[in-house]
Amino acid sequence: MLFGILRAVHQDRFSDETPEQQAQHTDIAHQYAWQAEQRRKRDQRRPITAIRLRELERLFRHRYGMTLPDDDAGRDDLTVAACARRTFPHARWKCADFA
Repeated sequence: MLFGILRAVHQDRFSDETPEQQAQHTDIAHQYAWQAEQRRKRDQRRPITAIRLRELERLFRHRYGMTLPDDDAGRDDLTVAACARRTFPHARWKCADFA
């Protein structure tokens, strides 16, 4: 359905071109449509917990640098990160990355 619509749009838009050029434009439009569909599928598969872990990591790096401090604030932040990590078992993120 989408490709039929793209074909009609491109034939109208590039009517003064040769059939070979119209075919190239249609092929490029198909490729862009396919890439957009793949991006949409990839973005849907990303769990919200993975985004949450990445945001926490960015926040901790901004606040503390490469390691968390050895005080109450650092332990509290590590607890928050560990709770988020627990809900996403396949993450490549470990508490030892910050501790």
